[in-house]
Amino acid sequence: MTIRPDVARAVALGAAAPPMVDGEPVFAEPWEGRAYGLALETVDRLGLDWEEFRSRLITAIAESPDRPYYESWVVALERLVVDQQATSDDELADERRESATYHYAEGGGEIEVTPLLGVRVTNDAEILAWLGDRRPGHVELYERPGRNGAERGIRAFAPDGEPIGDRPLGELEWMAIRDRAVGLG
Repeated sequence: MTIRPDVARAVALGAAAPPMVDGEPVFAEPWEGRAYGLALETVDRLGLDWEEFRSRLITAIAESPDRPYYESWVVALERLVVDQQATSDDELADERRESATYHYAEGGGEIEVTPLLGVRVTNDAEILAWLGDRRPGHVELYERPGRNGAERGIRAFAPDGEPIGDRPLGELEWMAIRDRAVGLG
């Protein structure tokens, strides 16, 4: 990836620069590095000044100071591409739904899973009520095709991977939780 010198210089000078060690960006998770690189590449490809992104990042951080830093990068980047008409809110919502799921074989059939991230779970009153005093290592929504339509539910696993709860959900309830989990509701 080749970035315009003015964009690289703006980032190097600290204009929305990520945490650095010995002059190199530091990322806690691989997706953070991808968000960083995607922001650089998007600004460059759209031929924008770095300030176009930076101002949106500052706004995103101010709106939700407790949000993890790189989640604010994603929020700012989404706003930038929508404002620049490179995509639409509807297209982003569709992409979010698709990228938030994965498939695997279970019980002789295929199951689609939407993992629920920790911060989303701990802020969702309905999920907290269902969990009660159980503290899971992982919570996920699932959907599996069935003879009479899809079977949907939510399930939780202990940190060691042992199941600790499984609750069937109706379609509308499942969709509402999924949309909240991927930031659409």
